[in-house]
Amino acid sequence: MISITDEHYNNRNYLSSKYKITPRITPIIVTLYDVKVTEFEMQKYIEHGLKIVRFRLTKHTIEEKIKLLDHLKRAVKVFCQKYEICDWPVAVSIDLANGCIFTGFLSEEIPENFVILKKDSIIELTSDMKYCFKCDTKRIFMNDPYTLPAIPVGAEIYLDFGEVVMVCVKIVNNKTIKCKVIKEGEINDQQKVCIRGVKHLKPALSKRDLEDIEFAKTYKCDIIIINTVRNPLLIEKLKALFKDSHIPLFLSVICDQEGLDNVKEIIAVSDGLVLAREYLACSIEKPGQLLKIQLQVGALCKMQEKHFFVSGHILQESLLIGHLVESDISDVTMALKQGAGLFLRSYSNECNMNQIYTLINNICLDEDPILMKTQHFSDIPCKIPLNAAETCIQASILTAKLVNAKVIIVPTVTGQTVMQLSNICENIFIVAVSKSPVVARKLQLFRGVIALPYDDNTAAFWESEKHPRIKFGAAYAFKFEILKYRCPFVALRKATSCSSYSDQVDVWSLTEKEHVRLQIKLKQSLQGR
Repeated sequence: MISITDEHYNNRNYLSSKYKITPRITPIIVTLYDVKVTEFEMQKYIEHGLKIVRFRLTKHTIEEKIKLLDHLKRAVKVFCQKYEICDWPVAVSIDLANGCIFTGFLSEEIPENFVILKKDSIIELTSDMKYCFKCDTKRIFMNDPYTLPAIPVGAEIYLDFGEVVMVCVKIVNNKTIKCKVIKEGEINDQQKVCIRGVKHLKPALSKRDLEDIEFAKTYKCDIIIINTVRNPLLIEKLKALFKDSHIPLFLSVICDQEGLDNVKEIIAVSDGLVLAREYLACSIEKPGQLLKIQLQVGALCKMQEKHFFVSGHILQESLLIGHLVESDISDVTMALKQGAGLFLRSYSNECNMNQIYTLINNICLDEDPILMKTQHFSDIPCKIPLNAAETCIQASILTAKLVNAKVIIVPTVTGQTVMQLSNICENIFIVAVSKSPVVARKLQLFRGVIALPYDDNTAAFWESEKHPRIKFGAAYAFKFEILKYRCPFVALRKATSCSSYSDQVDVWSLTEKEHVRLQIKLKQSLQGR
């Protein structure tokens, strides 16, 4: 064990900020799509541990997209000044609608921004473009002329994930069908359309998707979330589009039965998977098996060491009733125990997103200590390592379990070691120290990872820099209160500058005096900015 020994220093709050940050293990993707969202609101999310933000760019102009990114940048800067930290990387993800089906826009003659579709009323569903901006209580436009002719009589059609439910009663022609409303509700512009039991035939990657891809290239977005992924060929095609620019992480969203049928192959080519429960509940023939599907898909992701997220129906009933419901708490808790991340899509009211995010953050903070204590050696998938790098990764995990360490600190260049470490051992904090802000932002997607950009260039040689990086990570681990004085933590790093991977595992501990010195150094670096 490497111990940095100094005399005891009895002021353990010296130079500590009056504000505290409590990181969580579970990654949460939060959707901020309203251009009216302020820097202050973004800062509030960051204060509750926001590490991944999703922007819905479908309805926004280039200027509005740039404005959102600028708001986020300034919110991070204010947050870092308030909490006295060097940087807090927030990964930016964009959404590709891909094969999702939408309704059109309400007619300008309608005074309100919504219409109510009454029960038992007959509605025309059409793909004729001349009705795209003329939706009303008698006719709804659907932007998929490929799938509409395949809808049979008797098929159930869901608008806005079941806000309105219709059933097809008559096929008029290849562009129009007549539907009867069996569940009334209100809709507004561009609502999602799901059809139960019907294969979606809409081609992948529309012109608007390609424009968003160019935006992601220009502004170096960290994560691309692709909706309605039905086969692995789409992900391979997207990767080819980015071969001459930075390579983002690709999250595939499973929205229909075809995607479920090919899920194993999709997981293999993706960096992670999102199970869109809100889509699947309205599209698969047996929605009662959704829980079983979630467990199976989560297990497949774990076998292939890929990250798994769930979206839809998160605290949904609690939001409608106005107080927490036991079934909602059980649903979130089960997802956390499964090792899943949470994907919060947009809500009609921004206050609802704030409430949901705060509640889920509190649940995660309550569950994390339990998950860290209950993980047994048998839960760690210790397969036969393929190379020396995998051997060292497994050795660091087993060492952490043996000495009861809650933190593994990893200096990293590309982030590959951290990604593998997170995929194998889910319920432990991994402090990743990287000189690349791009790598640090990408690593925020992974479970248990706290990514820290390291910009101290005072060391002239690698040998004189390896220990300061470990101490830098340890100082922040103490600041975030995931480490305590004299408690062991594991460091996974290169043994020499010639090593091509992290091949040395050490057990460290830190005294209070050394921690004070590190905090002084951090404070000086902040004042020098």
